[in-house]
Amino acid sequence: MNESFINKLIKDWELYFFTEPPLILLQFAIIILYLRNKKHNKEIQLFFYYAIAGLLLFLFYEILKISLRDFRYKRHLINEIFNAFFTFTEIFAFSFFYSRILKTKYISSIIALFIILYTTFFFASFLNIFFNNISKSSSNTIFNKFVFVELSFWGLLGLLYFFELFKFCTNENLLLIPSFWIVSFSLIYTLVFPIIFLLLDNFRIENNSVFNILTSLHFISLSLVYAGILKAIICNNSLNKQ
Repeated sequence: MNESFINKLIKDWELYFFTEPPLILLQFAIIILYLRNKKHNKEIQLFFYYAIAGLLLFLFYEILKISLRDFRYKRHLINEIFNAFFTFTEIFAFSFFYSRILKTKYISSIIALFIILYTTFFFASFLNIFFNNISKSSSNTIFNKFVFVELSFWGLLGLLYFFELFKFCTNENLLLIPSFWIVSFSLIYTLVFPIIFLLLDNFRIENNSVFNILTSLHFISLSLVYAGILKAIICNNSLNKQ
């Protein structure tokens, strides 16, 4: 990578107040720490792939975006593919996670139904965008609505987790429970930011500076999710050594 490429990368990161590099570092840390240890609780195993999907979207795509600056359609198509991959990795990671840690009756069936409905409508929309050459702004609006539904669902399950935590209160130290860290650090991402995804495209057009601020806050909230996953892996490794 030459100096010109580095400068372009720094300029892209500067738009969002350098909130992407910490996110990328957390993703690398999760992958490295996960690979260094062989024993993991089953509910956190898929978060390893969630970190990989994050690197593809936030680092590898950033590199491709700079390399393909003169090929806007290719960049848009690759971005949608990486976004779709990240979204579905996120869905399956959190689905598996919540289906294992929640005790509420039929919760696994509810999660499975959500996955089926979400996947069906998502791919129908994706194919519609792909074959009908829908504009980037229109496709962003469609996918932001999907993100709103997805994150809101995880937010509700997060609240259910804490309800069960108090209902089935034990003498366990919560700070040593891996799932506690993941749910706690995910709450801002899943409860506060879904509504922002419905507003992002309006600000992208009407007020670019506000759009950049909101996007930066989104990166920070997602960094908290990865920080919670990293802490969960550390807790899991500590428990396995006991």
